[in-house]
Amino acid sequence: MVGSDRKGEVIRFCIVGAAATAIHYLGYYLLLASLHHNIAYTLGYVVSFVCNYYLSSRFTFHVAMSSQKLVSFALTHLVNYLLHLALFNIFLLLGVPKTIAPLPVFALVVPVNFLLVRYVLKRRNTENDAYRLFLIVAGLAMLGLQLLDTPTLNDDMVYRFMFQHDLNAAVRPIESLGDFLQSQWFHYQLINGRYAVHFIAQAMLVFMPLWVIHVVNTLFFVLLLHLCVSWMKVKGQQQLFAAAMISLLLLLVVKDISTTFLWSLGAFNYLWVLTATMGMLLYLQRIDNESLSGRHWLLAPLAFFVGWSHEGLSLPLSIAFAFCLWTNRKTIWNKATTPYLRLYIIGTLMVLISPALWNRAGGGITM
Repeated sequence: MVGSDRKGEVIRFCIVGAAATAIHYLGYYLLLASLHHNIAYTLGYVVSFVCNYYLSSRFTFHVAMSSQKLVSFALTHLVNYLLHLALFNIFLLLGVPKTIAPLPVFALVVPVNFLLVRYVLKRRNTENDAYRLFLIVAGLAMLGLQLLDTPTLNDDMVYRFMFQHDLNAAVRPIESLGDFLQSQWFHYQLINGRYAVHFIAQAMLVFMPLWVIHVVNTLFFVLLLHLCVSWMKVKGQQQLFAAAMISLLLLLVVKDISTTFLWSLGAFNYLWVLTATMGMLLYLQRIDNESLSGRHWLLAPLAFFVGWSHEGLSLPLSIAFAFCLWTNRKTIWNKATTPYLRLYIIGTLMVLISPALWNRAGGGITM
């Protein structure tokens, strides 16, 4: 019975999908003569979306329409639209004529569209829907704020250029992988000991477009919210309240942190460090009652490199971890968490032994 229902859904989806695709293409084709191809494609998609939602609800999946499902459907189709637009422009770059470029796009995205539409319209409402919706809205808001923000030019220079020999020497841009690798040593010697942060930040700034950095920042921000809520172990409406309060804390209450997160490198100087640290702590919490074993070996590089991130966060945590290891020294050695606490501390020591960090401290910069 379930198999026949699924088969019927697929058949009805194909009928509705064909109708929506035809509407999309017809709208695009008619508008192409007077509008830019991306605008024509988008407007055709919007008209197709309205028809698709109505027919998918009433005919394909036989579910009642609601404002909540409409919002979820729209957010899901935002992902689908971005996939459409990306593939559409890729085919144009490959030389496919504008009049037929949408056709191979339709062929590729139909299976993805079916899974997304079915998930949104068929799943039952749960107490976590409002929380998930908040994370999506918060992510879109973060992305929008980043697109409006101007990067900090001073630090942008530091990360895009390689310092030579000393801070008074001439600088030159990073133009190759060899320059990039060499610059890591200069940063460790002359700027500060945050090797892992510099490595990721420079790799992103030098080798990736700015819009990719904005998207990755957004994903880190949403993931950080979710990890913080998970750490609090709350359920239902409390998840929504907790996520809202954490967002308020990060972007409005804590001094200067909003500009830090909106800065193009914020995810790699601060945001990614916080996110990775929260992920590590949650994992350690999960295995806290287990005995020592090697099955969590993937946590080892994470603990080491998160420790070797930013002394402002890792040093207090390392002190706490060292105190924990010492006060529980008779019982903790056989626990699964012990090697990862040690690796985190070792990573922090790698920051602290950097000549650049002590030069900065000697120059008046407090620890």
